[in-house]
Amino acid sequence: MKLRLLIVGLLLLLVGCQNKGSYDSPHCIESFFNKFIELDAYKEVVPYFETYENIPKLIEFSRRYRGSSRNHDFIIVAKMKTILETINIDTLIKSVEEVHELSREGSYSKLVAEKLLKKPEIILKEVYRLLSILIIDINEQLKRYETVKEKTLLSEYNDSYLSIISDMHFYNLDSFEKSNFSNNFNIIAGDFVNNLFHRNYTRINNKTNIMGIGVLGNHDVYLQTNPTKDLKYEIDTNFKKSITMLNSMFPNVNILNDEIVYKDGYAIIGMTLVYDVHQGKKKFFANEFWGAEFKDDDYINRAKNLLDQVDKDMPIVFISHSPFKEYSVSNNKEIGVPTNNLFKNYPNVKVYIHGHGHGRPQKKIIGGVVCISNPINIAQTYSEFSYAEDEFMSILGNKPKKELTSD
Repeated sequence: MKLRLLIVGLLLLLVGCQNKGSYDSPHCIESFFNKFIELDAYKEVVPYFETYENIPKLIEFSRRYRGSSRNHDFIIVAKMKTILETINIDTLIKSVEEVHELSREGSYSKLVAEKLLKKPEIILKEVYRLLSILIIDINEQLKRYETVKEKTLLSEYNDSYLSIISDMHFYNLDSFEKSNFSNNFNIIAGDFVNNLFHRNYTRINNKTNIMGIGVLGNHDVYLQTNPTKDLKYEIDTNFKKSITMLNSMFPNVNILNDEIVYKDGYAIIGMTLVYDVHQGKKKFFANEFWGAEFKDDDYINRAKNLLDQVDKDMPIVFISHSPFKEYSVSNNKEIGVPTNNLFKNYPNVKVYIHGHGHGRPQKKIIGGVVCISNPINIAQTYSEFSYAEDEFMSILGNKPKKELTSD
């Protein structure tokens, strides 16, 4: 409560005090706070969101116009508020020093950290002041966005280098939230459609211009009639018919079926995996009878064969729909397949992307691998995973094409 009262008071005092281009400009502040909340001590902090009517608007605004940012500005504010509720002066100073050490020379975050460290006696008050400036800026942006929105009938793709998506479960392509997708490149970890093909010969008749790479999900597998009658016959062993069907709707998505493509100095491996192993038994749609049709599939050797084709010095992004259990970020532990920590022998696997979980968007570092799942058929969309090019290259260990002036 004290924090909220202090912030409200500062908000009233600070309107008009922003000096664009100085260390307390919103752009500099956002860069510093973004670096601050990514410190190891705060990575797991769950942001507390105050309940007020602007949150849905901020989410929509952030997804449509800030899709390339790992941490949207209003999320940064929420995390900083949460951190400041319990932090003491000594810890705050140490954290600012850490940001200063981690920041590049000439970067915005380093500039802000230097200024704060010159005023240790009032550092907490100054951090609150900077936070208030950023809150004011967010609200001003929101007002401008709502003005623009009134003139815009349809959403637009975001401008990020890459967006990661799974489990869209489309019923149709007449209307969907385009801001989940990049206008440059997307990685889609399966379940494009909503349970259509395995029920009957049903298809979506229109198409979309979404661009990128994808893999089949269990809901995408083509089954012409009731699968309990003759599943073995109906599953196309190479999944080619399923891919052909999807390509009629997503002509600009290259759906990989145990294939490798190369992009911007890294490899993308797309492996078809549409069943689960639970209690030692393979299951397809949680059904042992259907899962038995995959009894001869040696998925571990399939994965190794793909991994072995990539040069050991080249970063790999590995995609499957059903997750490798050791690298799954889904809360549902019944889904996925065990692999005996497959990636431990492939240190060049930097990113693993899966779908199938239908939980909240999640990102964790497991065994040195950044593991991501981002289903978009749920209400919680503020954690959408989209990346700017330098950000994604940093995850892969590749140098960005050009130096930037902010972090």
